[in-house]
Amino acid sequence: MHKFIENATKNLLSNSVEKNDYKKAKKEWYFTDEVIDNSENFEIDETRPSCELCKHEDLRWQFIIKNRLNNNQLMVGSTCIKQFDIGLIDEYGHIKYGEERDSNIEKAINKKRTEAEFNNVLEALRNLWKKDKGTEWEKDIERCGKEWKEEKSLQPNHLAFIVYRFNENNINYKKLILKINMRKEKYRDQIIRMEKWKYLLIRTYVNSKYYEYYDKHFQNK
Repeated sequence: MHKFIENATKNLLSNSVEKNDYKKAKKEWYFTDEVIDNSENFEIDETRPSCELCKHEDLRWQFIIKNRLNNNQLMVGSTCIKQFDIGLIDEYGHIKYGEERDSNIEKAINKKRTEAEFNNVLEALRNLWKKDKGTEWEKDIERCGKEWKEEKSLQPNHLAFIVYRFNENNINYKKLILKINMRKEKYRDQIIRMEKWKYLLIRTYVNSKYYEYYDKHFQNK
């Protein structure tokens, strides 16, 4: 830990207007609410970036902190923001510290994670469309892609179709956060009317409170 503190002190001072007093230099910096997800374009054999403040390696999440006096910026880990007490400036120009700041950090991470999950599904649908382009499935995949963009979920029949086409094209979808739209009764009724093999394709995405109802229905089919 001593090494990380030493690195952070050195790097913060070298990028600040104040070059000697660390406590004064620290006040020049603020968190911008900008988050980078280093797993979005991360290949297995690559090394993720290090914190530009303490030099801690292999960061999933990086946060951009900026200097209000010289406009320098550093990409750092959330631990550094908290440990070295970097303030967060909200949209109204108010500076937040402590629990309020930490809560905003978690919200920023969750927002970025949700965006990544949505985009990963969208990219998989694009890949599926390319593989099925020119086939009878092309237009149906386009409609599912549009539905995902608008609803961020797929109605049961469409999800069963997409999972089926993923399997047929050997597209790995197991890590995707696929979401089923069961908000309307007509969508829930789609499951009752579908064939059992289709239900089994989407069962893992169905809200658990419906398992008993649907499982009992399909036991008799």
